[in-house]
Amino acid sequence: MWQASPEPMKDALYRAVSKALTSGRIPQEWEGALVKLLVNSQGEEHLLESLRPICLMVTAAAAS
Repeated sequence: MWQASPEPMKDALYRAVSKALTSGRIPQEWEGALVKLLVNSQGEEHLLESLRPICLMVTAAAAS
């Protein structure tokens, strides 16, 4: 979604993430994320290199 978003949204997302990283403080809404590992190749679940982490977060659309 980030790559396909319009430039103003990319800029806003970049500023938000950059501020969180440089200040050491993150928005409270970001603290409740759940990280899941997706397997890139079936049968290789035991290999760390074959796992891709994704972050599942509650969004305004999911919360309403």
